[in-house]
Amino acid sequence: MNNETELIIKLPSQLFIEGNFKTYHSINIESNFTGVLLSKNKVIIEPNSTFEGDIICSNLDLSGKIKGNIFCTGKVHAKENCEVIGNIYTCRFENDETTNLECLITVPKTIVVNKIKSILKEIDLNQKLSTDDSLLKIIEWFKKNQLSVEEKKELESSQKVLDSASDSKKDSDLPSSVDYNSGDSISQRISVLNLKK
Repeated sequence: MNNETELIIKLPSQLFIEGNFKTYHSINIESNFTGVLLSKNKVIIEPNSTFEGDIICSNLDLSGKIKGNIFCTGKVHAKENCEVIGNIYTCRFENDETTNLECLITVPKTIVVNKIKSILKEIDLNQKLSTDDSLLKIIEWFKKNQLSVEEKKELESSQKVLDSASDSKKDSDLPSSVDYNSGDSISQRISVLNLKK
């Protein structure tokens, strides 16, 4: 019996979660969630729930509302009456007829997915998600598959700025987390850094 895949964490309704959540386990969300969720397994967003931020997972069943980005190494199933505003990066995508999708769907190359799976396999639960560089690596690998040459150069340049900023001073004036109330997502950090040049 594999405890990592057998356990399902349930976040019931009448609950509001704000922040970062990282787990090896599957998670069933019936509540409102604002932040970043990283699960090595399946995420289920129930019909009355709202998620704002980024989801990184192996599979996603979506019945509720999401405003943000989905990074999935397996299958995203957009079910009846769900709503998505943002971007979906996934190996497989299925949607029912009555979905409300305002998103760009990108299917990455197999080599990209295998690299992301290897990063996910090495996730350390003892490290805070906000300081775990695995998150940015996963997002970067998903986006490398779809960016133009110019955008890839910009991404690499932004990463150099990020690296030099963190090396030059510990208490940088760069944000250590993102204010999701402002509509920003984790994956937009790199764009914000480009504006500060």
